[in-house]
Amino acid sequence: MAHRPTGVFTPTFASRPGEQVQIDSTPIDVMVVLDDGLPVRADLTIAIDVATRTICAADRSRNRLEGASKRVVRSSGSCTMAQ
Repeated sequence: MAHRPTGVFTPTFASRPGEQVQIDSTPIDVMVVLDDGLPVRADLTIAIDVATRTICAADRSRNRLEGASKRVVRSSGSCTMAQ
């Protein structure tokens, strides 16, 4: 552990719902057939409220370039997000 730099991330804490939401995307083992018949792998993007540890939004897309960062994420709870 010698010559190891100090941590670059500072721990954060959320005490109220909606105060901090973390978003992550990952490819999932699902193939989607597009309108033109081309099969592509789907991605799953979810938003998790840190204070309540609940999933407040989720979206699936056909690839990362068309994921939640380019459009509104459909919300299923009190947490709403937009581009």
